[in-house]
Amino acid sequence: MQILLREHVESLYPLIYLVTYEEREADALIQSVAGDRQILEWDMARGFVDFSTKRPTSPYQSLSDAVETLLEMDLTNHFIVIKDAHLALNQNPLGVARIKALADKIVHHDATSATLFMVSPQPCVPPELEKFVTLLDLPLPDESSIAAIITSYAGHYDLDLSASLIADLAQAFRGLSKQEITQLLNRGYQRDGNISANDIELVLAEKEQIIKKSGILEMLPIREKLEDIGGLSKLNTMRPFHRRCRTSTPSIRNGRLPRVSSRSRRICR
Repeated sequence: MQILLREHVESLYPLIYLVTYEEREADALIQSVAGDRQILEWDMARGFVDFSTKRPTSPYQSLSDAVETLLEMDLTNHFIVIKDAHLALNQNPLGVARIKALADKIVHHDATSATLFMVSPQPCVPPELEKFVTLLDLPLPDESSIAAIITSYAGHYDLDLSASLIADLAQAFRGLSKQEITQLLNRGYQRDGNISANDIELVLAEKEQIIKKSGILEMLPIREKLEDIGGLSKLNTMRPFHRRCRTSTPSIRNGRLPRVSSRSRRICR
């Protein structure tokens, strides 16, 4: 992802929308490609804040007022980061119009060398901004990254976890964010002072919570076993009949099926 983001920045893409729940991961990614650029950040809660400390740097300004300020600034060699973008842009025509003006300034004014980042857990791209925006979904941790998180956690608490257990946990944790993984490791450790395969049930419960909060699907635990399925014993009695059917005609025995007449094909249709 770092390489992809750097390519977009160096290719002068004006507005990059990072879709993620983990703002710290987004900050680290932006910082990794910033180089010597100055980073200005605005968020819905505090307005302009210091990118590193998150402390306010000026009295609060709404998004539209903040972008108006940016339009009057010299933005050479700048990154601009807008947090909570989906909230700030929703039903905010003045804010959208001014962001469009800012994006146009970045694209068409040679003296303006800047990249505008918007960060939120879900995209909100008004039609007026579609031609300027590039959407990038920050991926959730893969199994190797999850294994590294588990190993680091185990080392911090001096836990002896086998490689097979780490692999099983990494598989179970797939689809969760780094924060969610850490919270589940904390819960498992608080239960009995250790991390074990028994903690996988916590993962399933957490995923059930995520699905419930989405309001789209419902996750139901599977309690049935193969032994609960009736009729499997009858399949053995069907095998002799199946073998007779397979060898009932010479064409089938030779591996060739009978040719279907054109009349039969019309009927099948």
